[in-house]
Amino acid sequence: MAYSLGKVTFIDTITQKSGFEGFRLLLALTPQKWEAYHRIREKEIFEPIGVSYDRNHPTLSQDNHFHFVLYKGIDIISDAHIEFLTPTEAALRSLATDELYKKKGYGTYLLTQLETWIKHQGRSLLKMHGRLSAEHFYRRLGYYNMPFDDPAFQRECVNLGKTL
Repeated sequence: MAYSLGKVTFIDTITQKSGFEGFRLLLALTPQKWEAYHRIREKEIFEPIGVSYDRNHPTLSQDNHFHFVLYKGIDIISDAHIEFLTPTEAALRSLATDELYKKKGYGTYLLTQLETWIKHQGRSLLKMHGRLSAEHFYRRLGYYNMPFDDPAFQRECVNLGKTL
């Protein structure tokens, strides 16, 4: 792990020196990535609906759950949580963008990259409990009403899905 952590610092240093402002989508595997992941989720998803956030939730370490961070340059700007439900279905459990980076297309970029990754993992259907305030965002990207018989942690949501 020390090698990996050192490599992360090296890559961030090179990225900063080069002035690279592009995107990198990575799994949250290091303390820095986890901290940003938790910070964004807590502030952008849980606080607005008055639900306390558990940084030690069991899904953070389950094999069928995947936690991503999106970098722009050296800054982590968005995160997402994907769960594999069956050999053909996945669920988008959350997608959030840091307040400073909202309304700039980064959520769209993240979701389209995740859809490609999910498809490459052999899943052909992505389901979610979409927040009502984000319904237009998802529908614009091709999501439609889809039954999702699974508990949602927020009271007001719309069940959506998309064939990938």
